[in-house]
Amino acid sequence: MNNDDGSRRDLTIELLEVSSKMIEIFEDPKPVQSISDNRLYQIDKCFNWFQQWETSVTSTQNTMSVKNKMMLSDKLRFDLASMLVGFRQLSQIILNSFPGSGVVPARKNSNIIENVFCQQRGRNGQNDNPNYNQYCSTMNGIILGQRTTTKKSNTGSIDNLSFFTPSRLVSKKHEINKPNYFLPN
Repeated sequence: MNNDDGSRRDLTIELLEVSSKMIEIFEDPKPVQSISDNRLYQIDKCFNWFQQWETSVTSTQNTMSVKNKMMLSDKLRFDLASMLVGFRQLSQIILNSFPGSGVVPARKNSNIIENVFCQQRGRNGQNDNPNYNQYCSTMNGIILGQRTTTKKSNTGSIDNLSFFTPSRLVSKKHEINKPNYFLPN
């Protein structure tokens, strides 16, 4: 076995170690209750490892095609960075805003956030680059009670998920009687 194979094996072992650490952290049912929690430090270490990997690959003299084969896909790298930085920031915001609270890593996922993005895309005509007014208008609709799910999303459906629920319910006598064309009379 030549030195190049040994180096590749070592890098593969490093990737497996970092991945295992991330799995261990994000499957942990114990809440993070302090900014000084070691799991947040481990998340930073994992994020830095991925950044160093990307930097080492992009600094090589290889062609772009070879560099792409040496890296994870752009989407996966973005998802990993979002997960690591997002959880770190979420924990920091919650722990600073609500002292004594905790954030359970095993309960965090991106479904709610993805639903918001799907709603944004769906309401803006699949526009990948909405302008400020389009984005704000859609976000206001979502925040003020629109469901965050849409049949056009790829994240499934969560019934009655809303950021704001009015305290007063509409009574049945105020509902408009609409004919149901699909049921027999």
